Order: sequence, then C-alpha cells, then structure tokens
Amino acid sequence: MNPLLETTIDLVRMQTVRTNAEELARAIVYCRQFFAGFPFMEWTVNGVTSLLVGKANARLVLHGHLDVVPAPAALFEPRLEGEKLFGRGTNDMKGAVAVLMHALRDGNYDHVSLLLTTDEEVGGMNGAGVVAEELKLEFFLSGEPTRLQVGNRAKGVLHVDVRFTGKSAHASTPWQGESAIAKAAVFVNALGTLFLQHGDYYTTCNVGKINGGDAYNKVADACTVSLDIRHVPSDDPDTIIAKLAQYGAVSVIARGSCAFCPEDEQHVQLLMKALAQESIPPKLIAKHGASDARFFTEHGIPAVVFGPLGDGSHAPDEHVIVKSLEQYYRVIKRFCELTK
Repeated sequence: MNPLLETTIDLVRMQTVRTNAEELARAIVYCRQFFAGFPFMEWTVNGVTSLLVGKANARLVLHGHLDVVPAPAALFEPRLEGEKLFGRGTNDMKGAVAVLMHALRDGNYDHVSLLLTTDEEVGGMNGAGVVAEELKLEFFLSGEPTRLQVGNRAKGVLHVDVRFTGKSAHASTPWQGESAIAKAAVFVNALGTLFLQHGDYYTTCNVGKINGGDAYNKVADACTVSLDIRHVPSDDPDTIIAKLAQYGAVSVIARGSCAFCPEDEQHVQLLMKALAQESIPPKLIAKHGASDARFFTEHGIPAVVFGPLGDGSHAPDEHVIVKSLEQYYRVIKRFCELTK
C-alpha cells in the first residue's frame, strides 16, 4: 500500500475527538514511534498535549492537528472508493498530517520541524496558542485543507453565548410568566439582519446550540444561544459583541484574530515556486475558517495554510483525494529544499 495512504488510514482509525483522552494519547505515541530517533519537545497544558518533532530552533515549522470533530463510529473506519478516501479527519486534516510526517522523516531537514497539536477543533488555546509564545521561527505552514491552494488570509473567530432570562410560570397560564425561549427566538430570527452578506467574503454567524427550559409544563426562565461567528477584518469583534448585547447577556467563550500573510513574503513566494515547479497553478486564497496559524501571526510570524485536495470537512462525506497526497508530498519536499 502507498505509505502516505497507509499512514492516513492509521490516523483516521484513531477516534481523536477532544473528549477522548485515550485515543489522543495513542495518536501522540504513534507519532513519536513514527519519528524514532528524532528530537522531541512536548507540552501538556490543561490536559492538552502538543508535540514538536525536530529541532526547537528550526526556522520553518510545519503543522498539523490530530484532533477531529465528533462523528459516528462508522466514520472512523476509512473506506477507499475510487480516487477518494472517506472518513472522519481525512480532509481535516489527517491526510495532510500523514504527508507532513513522511516529508519530514524522509528529508530529515535541520531547518524544519513539525508541530502536532490536539485541540485545534476546540480553539487551539492550550496547544498552538501556548507553543506560539515559546518558539522562535521564520515561517509557519499549517496543512489545513486548501485544495493545493495557498491560504494567506483567514477570518477571525468568536464563540459567544447569549443568555436570555424570563419569569417561570405554569405552562397552562403562560401569561403569568415570561418565556426566555421566546426572547431567544426573536434574537435568532434577527441574526439575518445583524450579519448581512456582502460580496463573496463576509462575516458569518452560525447558531450552534440552543439550551433552554427544564420541563414541558413550565415557562422557561432561562435560555442560552451559542454562536460561532467568523468575521472579516473590516468587522470589529468588539462592535459585533456590542450589537449582540442589545438582545441578551453576552459571554465570550473564545476569540481569535484574523490572519494575514503578505503575498510578497519570501516563504510564500518559495511555496508558490514549488507549486509551479510541480505543474500546479499557484493561487492565493482567503479562507473562511480560522486555524492555529492565527496564533503565530499574532506574534508577528508569517503563516499560511496549505493542504491537499479534498472536501466535506466535518460532514458525513468527508474525503481526501488520494492522488493529491502524492502531489502535496512533492510540493512540501520541494518547498523544504527551496527554504534551506
């Protein structure tokens, strides 16, 4: 079997959701064994483990996250259909992780290290958020899925809870109470006017969870709406929070800044050159999602995201194109050679 495909399958079979500490630990052990003989650094912060393979003073750091979003057990048994490998994490981002692992082990570069984190899907604060404060490097490349395009811009992220309060009463006499759920419903319906579409790159808002009430026969006196907001640089996050606060009590659960890397940055140019040399048209794109790269741009370190072909991240049909793993490997190897 193709070694890139074999390693991807090994990684996908590990059910590395953030709440499964045993499987996350098994993935870290797997990676350490894969790199037997390489130097390591390891961080464990609030139960989150990150692993740096290679020299701590490497100028270039490649990155992948081992954690995935929850899925039915069947999605952790990868299946190959034609040119596509299906399974949780194939696209986001264990296919890329497998390639980065092989590229570093095969090249054994003095100037390149690989950072593997385990909390990107829940914000990354205890993983890359900690490591970014300690490493000194020239460039950071995360293997997030980009379809072999270079993501040099990304939206910022806000995770917020908006809490509504009311007055409880018996359900048979609702006029004696005040429903917090009804208030929340008005708020959810208003979100469409708070977050308007402008062009093809704009701030978005997703209602991820609604939690309210504790009995069928009781007017709910509390309800919380949990939002995931991805904002463009022109939309100030504090202004967004202030708008939400006009409806209910806002608690900020997590926030991350927008990420940007100039097109003329030397490593970006070398990555574009590596793509061209592999006959892949080099293209810069703006990403809708956030990534661990933002922690490094916040410290003034140029960072991009660049990953193989695939689709369906977080969805039942998540997959990676097997042929693109080979293409991605060749580009990463060439990029590492060009940055010596």
